[in-house]
Amino acid sequence: MQRLAPNIHGWNRNVFFSIDRLKRDVGWEPQFTFRGAVEQTWEWMRAERLHETLNFDFEVEDELIKRVGITN
Repeated sequence: MQRLAPNIHGWNRNVFFSIDRLKRDVGWEPQFTFRGAVEQTWEWMRAERLHETLNFDFEVEDELIKRVGITN
């Protein structure tokens, strides 16, 4: 994981940020899992019919899934 402040990060690059320190230091827990957040977003996009009008390139997301080892 990179340790860059968001204000100095070049947003034209893909970077992963960890929430581990936030969880450890202040006891924060995310409301959704990564998978749950993606599913909720997809449900919203389908309800709004955005999946019919937008073009999607999931190459980055597919690489992320490989890196974190998510399987069905």
